[in-house]
Amino acid sequence: MCMAALIIMMLLFTAHVVGRYVFNAPILGTPEVGGYLLGIVTFLGLAYTLRSGAHIRIDVVTTRLPQRAKQVLEVITSFISFYVVVVFVYVGVNLVLDSYRLHAIGWAALKLPLFIPQILLPLGLCVLGLELFVHIFKLFNQKRS
Repeated sequence: MCMAALIIMMLLFTAHVVGRYVFNAPILGTPEVGGYLLGIVTFLGLAYTLRSGAHIRIDVVTTRLPQRAKQVLEVITSFISFYVVVVFVYVGVNLVLDSYRLHAIGWAALKLPLFIPQILLPLGLCVLGLELFVHIFKLFNQKRS
């Protein structure tokens, strides 16, 4: 899904630039839709990035620790990450509900209701939270083996 969003974003912005500079007729709403597509790529790609082990890690300290300490630190940071994700999901859901109740609309050309793109935040973070839960479960199973 993220790759499709990137391809659509690339094609849309290419058509927008060509339309603007060649035909003097840009595509209305391109920056707005591009921002929404970027939200899809960002928030829906988080869980996949965790699953594939591609999140950025700073290992200046952990490379010097014994294996057991690395495992304990991994469990602790995973629990902290899970807690932060749960808090962000809670805040994100409240943001979406407030935007829906207030009938908030975007300021750009398309005037879309704001809750539509905002729902990407709690949705993507819910999937990340589930993936973190699985990651923690795997860490505990790894510990027992």
